[in-house]
Amino acid sequence: MTEKQTRYWSTTGALLVIAALAAGAFWPVKSWPWPRFMGELMNLAHLPAGFILYLITPMLAPWLARRPLARILALTALLVMLELAQPLVGRSRSLEDALMGMAGLMAGWLWGAIGFSEHSGRAALFRILAIGLMLGAICWRGAGLWWVMRQSLAFPELLAMASPLTTQNSWRGLGTPKILLLQEAPEGNGQEENGKQAFIRARSGAGRWFGFEFVNPDRSWGGYSQLCLTLRTHTETGKGRLVVRIGDADSVNYKSSATFEQDIYAAWSQHCFSLNPLRAVDRRRLNPERMREILIYMASGEQVRYLDLQSARLQ
Repeated sequence: MTEKQTRYWSTTGALLVIAALAAGAFWPVKSWPWPRFMGELMNLAHLPAGFILYLITPMLAPWLARRPLARILALTALLVMLELAQPLVGRSRSLEDALMGMAGLMAGWLWGAIGFSEHSGRAALFRILAIGLMLGAICWRGAGLWWVMRQSLAFPELLAMASPLTTQNSWRGLGTPKILLLQEAPEGNGQEENGKQAFIRARSGAGRWFGFEFVNPDRSWGGYSQLCLTLRTHTETGKGRLVVRIGDADSVNYKSSATFEQDIYAAWSQHCFSLNPLRAVDRRRLNPERMREILIYMASGEQVRYLDLQSARLQ
């Protein structure tokens, strides 16, 4: 193969790789199967993308081959612009993603041994540093993917405080700054340390509603007939009005979600909500294959101090 042919095929290959990376950067994750899993995987993909971009850039711009600093600055600017443009296609911009891409660029820089020859003895050291940098970045950003995998293993236990695979990291406070994780001894058993039961608590805040929001790890709800929650509330009257909203991928507001209301009390009690059939307020039938979130909150106007949740399960 002549030098001209080699240059042609290397340039073509580099362009194809860049086209594939650009397609991955702008393809809406929500349209993929298992979008939350794929979203976390795409977060990790910024690392090899930056690494590959650094290594193939000289094939498209030979003058950058011996200018590693200029190459990193140019590619960093490119990564930042991609992050800024992603909301145009339904993706979200993320500083962490940009940092992952930059870590990939730095790993590519180290892998190239920063201009040292293969026989200098230093190239191997720099490549070890590159591998260490990539492993560190994977450990840092891979936590989200690890939690999604744990959620899948724990399914259909959406919240099981006694389980080592508890999915409490999928729960966020709704109308309150944070969720409190608490423990207490069961009634009549204040002496047994091992008898403590755990639960999460949402505090009444300045907002009109407060409670919990659960982001489903994109698992099918097919085959399940009920959502069961174990809750209690703290009010002046000893009871309150609970609202549970369930949404799928097409739910954008109250009317496009399924909504239930029940009275709850100061003592722990289980409340189950039928999923067959699950229809939104506007009568649209929700898709059990694309369930996304559960909102649990107290009705407006209730004098509520706390809302406690001990377990959530599909059955």
